[in-house]
Amino acid sequence: MRQWFWVFLILCSGTTLLQGQVNPNANRRAPLDRTPVVDTLADSLQVIEEVDTVALQYFYQNDPFVFYPITDTSLYPELNQYDPSRRSNWMYAHLGNLGSPARPLIWKPERQTGFDLGLHLYDLYTIQRTTLRSYIVGKPLSDLSFSQGATQEQSYLRTLFSRNFSRGIHLDVDFTRHNQNGIYINQALRGSYLQSTLWFKHKNGRYQGFLNYLLNHVQGEENGGLPDLSLFGTPRSGNKQIFPVNLSDATSDDRDQTFELKQFLRLNGDSIQRPSWTTDLQANLYYTSRRSSFLNIGIPDEPTYFSPWDQIGRDTISRFVRDRSLGFDAYFWLQHPDTIALHAWRLKAGMEYASHHLIQDTTGTGSQIHVLALVGMLQVPFTHTTTLQANARLFTGTRTGDLELQGQMIQQLAPGQYFRAEAGINRYHASYLESQFWISDTLVWDQDWKALSALYTNISIELPRFDFLVRGSAYRLGNWLYYNRDKQPENGGAIQIWQLEAKKSFHLGILHSYHQIVAQNSNRPEALPLPAWVMRHGIYLESNLFKKHLHFQLGLDGRWQSEYTPPTYFPLTGQFYNQTNWTTSKQPWLEAFFQFEVKSLRGFVKYENLWNLWSEDPYFQHPLYPYFDAGLRLGLRWILRN
Repeated sequence: MRQWFWVFLILCSGTTLLQGQVNPNANRRAPLDRTPVVDTLADSLQVIEEVDTVALQYFYQNDPFVFYPITDTSLYPELNQYDPSRRSNWMYAHLGNLGSPARPLIWKPERQTGFDLGLHLYDLYTIQRTTLRSYIVGKPLSDLSFSQGATQEQSYLRTLFSRNFSRGIHLDVDFTRHNQNGIYINQALRGSYLQSTLWFKHKNGRYQGFLNYLLNHVQGEENGGLPDLSLFGTPRSGNKQIFPVNLSDATSDDRDQTFELKQFLRLNGDSIQRPSWTTDLQANLYYTSRRSSFLNIGIPDEPTYFSPWDQIGRDTISRFVRDRSLGFDAYFWLQHPDTIALHAWRLKAGMEYASHHLIQDTTGTGSQIHVLALVGMLQVPFTHTTTLQANARLFTGTRTGDLELQGQMIQQLAPGQYFRAEAGINRYHASYLESQFWISDTLVWDQDWKALSALYTNISIELPRFDFLVRGSAYRLGNWLYYNRDKQPENGGAIQIWQLEAKKSFHLGILHSYHQIVAQNSNRPEALPLPAWVMRHGIYLESNLFKKHLHFQLGLDGRWQSEYTPPTYFPLTGQFYNQTNWTTSKQPWLEAFFQFEVKSLRGFVKYENLWNLWSEDPYFQHPLYPYFDAGLRLGLRWILRN
């Protein structure tokens, strides 16, 4: 109920909540693969847009020295993309239900150096402690969006509230709630994601502190997919509630909450005296508790579904893991500020420590993991148009040997136009659940894996003036682990991946189009299956009606990928695992949309899964997990400052 308290607080704050617009890629979550040191919004950073001309700014709490403007771009094509899986540049694929476990179709590493629990099913939706935002607003900023499917149980709500109070106190609240009942038996899913921040900044500017509370909570029913797809195309296919499922009485629960105190102290200068070089101390203290569980009661509808872990003679089977961690970070900052962030000299050095207490089996047997890392960051403006950046993280303690080394060169080709080259190497321990896994009170594997590694390079050219981006990437993975067809981790050896991506938009009068094409290849598809190409195309008309009081867009959006043998999902382990029996759907995902803008009000009406109107073949991204049927979706969005 805590999350609803914050929603009530917003409603009682004296500020009217209206709906506004957001940048096409904005989901208020910072990208995991970007460092927040840029001086252009063309860097694919996510920004919340403003409906009036009063300047606003935001910053990332872990780097409050770099600010980003918040600007208004009017109506944009992706307003109707309420589902984070379709809003993401990585084109995620989920199980057909909003908020369900998801993985990127365009491959990117999800592993974490240091400690990694090994559960990444909901990374797309969660709010991360390391990427929190705060906002600099003169007037209260309120943002509310809501979309509704065919029934009341198919809803999506997002709110953002930011306000200054007296004596240097500021409040940020970011809340998301999705509720999906699904169209098949035992498929309901509910998720809540909350960030609440109290931010204090002393009037002389030398001290600022952030008190954060985060909650990511997903509760769902698990039906294990459909064992028989032959009902599609028959007279009975109209009623999806008669389709048999693998599990009819299984549930899962994933809850992650964090309390954090983050503080900054400037050692020289203040808001009046601004020295050419600044020195700052940063200290973070946090407590995180994560709990993930799965429970099936009774014999599965498909008796061999849990094979080889059927545990004959028992009427329940379960998975449970809990991680309670206490952490402390300390950093020293030395900077030569500049009005353009990429022109600033910056040095960051420090340490990060976390102690994890883990319990996995139902008997409560625990283990302790201590992780210590030395951290460094250096930014050097080599010339007026060339900036060099380097980041390093070296681990000791239980994760001795893990490391992150990354270097980047940013070359400004013209104002707002950039060439970027990046290279790095990561070394990992296997995740906790890949090393040791319990089912109920039985240890089913206990492995001592070799260290994993990832060597990568990325090169990109970004020309926002011409609505154009091209990017090339190459990865070499060593001792890479994956879940095999027996649903257990296996060493895939050395894997090589290359990717080439191009994005371009065209405009001709009232006719507009946007395009994204990605080609990629894995030399070990049995270990790391990838679609050879993934593409997205859209075309729409944009104009005005009623003496230009109504601004609208009417168009089509389509996504398609090559046929390949995708992983599928096993709820008992909470992992995607490789299979060889199914290939992906041949048909594309098509949507028709109409969206409009009237003053500060924006809204959309869209018809999803258009292909389903003339084909009864199910659309799916993971075998035995079909998406929903063709149907309408409505949405509204407001933003207000007063």
